[in-house]
Amino acid sequence: MDPLSPGLADKQGNIPALRVLMVTYPFPPMSGTSGVQRPQKFARFLADDGVKVDVLTCSAHAYEQVTESAAPANICVHRAFALDAARHFAVRGRYPRWLALPDRWVSWVPFAILRGLRVVRQVRPHLIWSTYPIASANLVAGAIARLSGLPWIADFRDPMFEEEYEQHHSFRARLIRWIDAYTVRNASCCVFTTRGTETLYASRYPGTHAAKRRVIENGFDESDFEAIQVPPTRTAPLNPFRLLHSGTVYSFERDPRPLFAALGALLKRGVLSPHTFQLVLRAPGDEQGLRRLLSEAQCEPLVQIGPAVAHRAAIEEMLSADALLLLQADNCNRQIPAKAYEYLRAGRPVLALTDSAGDTASLLRSSDRVTLCSLSSADEIAACLPGFLTRATALPVGAAPSEGIEKFSRRTQATKLLSLMRQMQGATK
Repeated sequence: MDPLSPGLADKQGNIPALRVLMVTYPFPPMSGTSGVQRPQKFARFLADDGVKVDVLTCSAHAYEQVTESAAPANICVHRAFALDAARHFAVRGRYPRWLALPDRWVSWVPFAILRGLRVVRQVRPHLIWSTYPIASANLVAGAIARLSGLPWIADFRDPMFEEEYEQHHSFRARLIRWIDAYTVRNASCCVFTTRGTETLYASRYPGTHAAKRRVIENGFDESDFEAIQVPPTRTAPLNPFRLLHSGTVYSFERDPRPLFAALGALLKRGVLSPHTFQLVLRAPGDEQGLRRLLSEAQCEPLVQIGPAVAHRAAIEEMLSADALLLLQADNCNRQIPAKAYEYLRAGRPVLALTDSAGDTASLLRSSDRVTLCSLSSADEIAACLPGFLTRATALPVGAAPSEGIEKFSRRTQATKLLSLMRQMQGATK
């Protein structure tokens, strides 16, 4: 653990127990998104390190998908009433857009502020931590911080807005920009998951001091990989090579059309066949749209679309796959998919279709088991894929992960967060 900041100990040398109020919309039993992992793991590791953790989140019925998982016993969870506009206010699939500004869960804001202030009075935390990309969480945390006078760490899993995404003159775009500026202006510290996003915010808000910005990456949790039995040998010769993509395939940020075009071309030329190759898309979302794209590219026999599975089952599938696929377009160069860290820990060969200048490519270059290729070029993918499959076949299933992988663990990132929180605790004594 990093050394604690000076000035925290009392006259007897005792370090006072740190208490934190964590404001997050995604939290167990929510499922169906990797966004739940960051707040859940931070809360668990902080509590394991002796921090008294209170989590302010929403009522479970607001989640579209849930599991039976629960928070550890050493974490106190406070739930505020919330509704999902897309499910609870929709009539025939349509609902007033003002009910989803800045996001579909804005209904929880007043209830969460009131519940949060009550928690502050009851437990007297030393600071507040919140996490985006649910923008309403920043409204909640900002209001509680302002009314209580507590320091506030604002965690940005992604940039709050990107020029490519926003319709510049829409009311939603103006509102998101305002929340973004409000957060940077009022938070005691802003934490980003990539260096590219931190650099973006430094240029977007040049008046903010560098000490107010920190980078704490995502990562993998070693406990998710424990006790998983991996087959001792790779896919049997009579079975197809399994290339796995785990998670959502976005049409804009992870456009699969060049990949599908490359697969169609290789199938037509006889380089690939359903007997030798299978791309597995695990829980990609928009199955109907993807099947339409597969049909257009004439590569349906090579692709299998699978339903969502529990997180541990997803890890097990990563470990047993012949190789792993990652998609990240150049319009997301400042972002790194959370699955990239789990891919590195899995130790399997990775085909990363991404821009070589982006943060994702920078991370994955740390492993000699990763092959980089442009996502936007079907010709480049078609030229790259056969050689990648040959190299991947030579690495047996169950191979140990690369050395130095520990620096990408969520335990390491939680230690960085704890050090930051201790510094802020010392500054407010």
